[in-house]
Order: sequence, then C-alpha cells, then structure tokens
Amino acid sequence: MANGLPACVLAAGPSLDQVIPYLKEIKKRSILICVDTALKSCLREGVEPDFILLVDPQYWNTRHIAGLSSPSSVMITELAAYPSVFRFNCREIILCSSLYTIGKYFENICGKKGQLGAGGSVATTAWDFARFCGCNEIFMAGLDLGFPFKRTHSKGCFFEERTHKMSNRLNPAESANVGYLFGADIAISKDYLGNPLVTDNRMSMYAWWFESKVASFPGQPTFSFTHNSLSIPGIKPYSLQDFLLRPEENEKRHNFFEAEKKSKTNFVSEAESRKINFSKALTSILDDFSQMYEVAKKGQNLCQKVLKAQGKITFESLYSEIIPQLDKIDKSIMSSASAEVISLVFPTEQQLEKIISAQPSPNNPKAESIYKTKVIYSELMKGIKGY
Repeated sequence: MANGLPACVLAAGPSLDQVIPYLKEIKKRSILICVDTALKSCLREGVEPDFILLVDPQYWNTRHIAGLSSPSSVMITELAAYPSVFRFNCREIILCSSLYTIGKYFENICGKKGQLGAGGSVATTAWDFARFCGCNEIFMAGLDLGFPFKRTHSKGCFFEERTHKMSNRLNPAESANVGYLFGADIAISKDYLGNPLVTDNRMSMYAWWFESKVASFPGQPTFSFTHNSLSIPGIKPYSLQDFLLRPEENEKRHNFFEAEKKSKTNFVSEAESRKINFSKALTSILDDFSQMYEVAKKGQNLCQKVLKAQGKITFESLYSEIIPQLDKIDKSIMSSASAEVISLVFPTEQQLEKIISAQPSPNNPKAESIYKTKVIYSELMKGIKGY
C-alpha cells in the first residue's frame, strides 16, 4: 500500500501539454500512472511512468503503444487485450480482472485478479488503480473531458499524429478536428476557472462516473493539476507549482516498490498450481461447450422434424409433443455455466431478425415459431464452433 504517497494520473487531454515539462519532478513526489493514450507524450519527455493502463481490447488501442518501449514500467491490462499488448517491452505485465464473460469464467476457477472500475474510459480505470494502490491523494492531469484550446488530444499522441499524417491540401487536419469537436451531441460546460468549455454528452457520462466515485472515497481526495479541464464536482483544482514545492518522496517510493516485490513471492511459488487450475478451466469450458452444442443440435433436429410435418395431419400432435421438450432444452442451455460466455458472440435481437427474415418463413404461426427457434439453435451452434 502507498501509505502517505500520492498518485499522479496522466490522461491524454490537450491540457496535459501544460504538465508534461514537469513530469520528472512530479514522479519524484508521487506514483506516476499513465493511460495508454498519453504514453507517447510521457516518453517524449524522457520519463517512464511507474504504471501504464491499457484495458480496451480493440486493435486501435494498441496503436498508442506500438513501437514504444518503457522498460521500467509495469503494464496493467486485462485478458481480452489485443495480443500485441503482451509483447510490449516493459518491466512486467500484470492482469486485472477481465470485464468480459470468458475471462470471468476462467477467473472463477483460476482465481480473481482484482477488479478495477470501468466508467467507459481508461482514465476511469487508471483513477481506480491509484485508489486501489492506497494512495492518500490522487492528482489528475489532462482529464479534460472536453476540448480546451479547440483541440482533442495532447501533442504527440497517436490520434493527434494520425490526423496530421492523413491530412492533405484538400482535407487538412483542421477539418478532422472539426469533425471530432462537433461529431457528437455537443454541450457547453465550465472548466475549473469558470470559463466555457465545449464538451459532449458522452464525456458528461464519464464526468458523472468520477463525481460518484470520488464522493464514495472521501479519504482519498482527488485534485486536478490542469485547470482548463471540465470542472467535476468533488475534484478540486490544485496548483502544480505548489505540488512541486513538496519534498521528494524517494524513500516512500522505494518502500512501495519493495513491498510490491515481496508480494510476488507467493505468486511465483504458486505457478504450478495456477497451471493446473488453468487446465481445469480450459477442460471445463470445452466440456460445457460440447454439452451445449449437443443440446442445441437436439433442439434443431426436433424443430426440423416439426417443420417437415407442415401441411400433414400429424403436425398439430407433433407440435404439442415437442414443445415441452424444447422448453426443457432451453432451460438446460440457460442454466449452463458457459451460457453467458456464448452470449458474447450470439447475434443481437436486430441481427437475429435479419437472419430470420432472409429466408421465407412458414405462414402457419406455430410453424413460424418453430422456425425461429430452429434459427436460434443454429446460431448458438455457430457461436460454439467459433469459440
């Protein structure tokens, strides 16, 4: 635990540029936590953060760290991250609990990693990690949640550089920036200085998350070094110059990371048991998938049997006979331990309707119901094959 040690969380808003020149001094007085989007700006200043947070599984998020190296940093990520993240050159990679169902399935057998908050932005997770570390104060930098200086990101980050690389005489970078600024439902709010700030509804949701979480942990107050950021109730502005007048915390930083090393002793010694648990989890989910596949296949065959009897005298009696069996199959599928895992790749209701309407369905309402049920079983089997 970081007893008496503050944390500084670096987000990638435009106002981060005001803080970047002071990173070396900030790091001497705090634990430096950086979101993936801000890493390039941080490294350009010659500062490797103590921790890097990357929890979004999308490919485009890997572009923020592509080609970069931070050998002294610890990467905090989750199981669903894009594979190249796990090849990033850093001191070590530590997993937090997964936000996704298949990760949760494995964790239930292999052991929990530790849940970090998810408010829709990696900055929310970074703030929660600082709180999890036990930091007595949390200082945010670049958490703009708006567009100060009519810009979208700090200088040098992937999004900003990509805009310039793709610009040309007929489509300059300014055109792309205007698209970002006015592409969502814009709103005018206030920064910490009371000045108007352009923001949007999505960022307002992030602000609400911070407001509610900060209020829940009054013993770990949160401040903002960047006063051009969106003013969030509960987060107070703090003078960066006043922070830099504080004494350096080299001893506390040393003790924090020494304690971190000691806590890994049991983790390393339990490597063999973790491998056994992982094998159990893998065998378990494959067995669940196989059982669910066979159950869905049985349901599909029953549906096919009824549909073949359309127009025949046996249809009604066959329909009445099979409905209880299909109900039993549905209950078996829904009670499966891997049902939630499969739901991740199962079509949405809208996609399902599109699949159903692509083929001519029966005119008989009962037969139509059976036809739709058959499609659901077929899609379920496809999802299991996909896994």
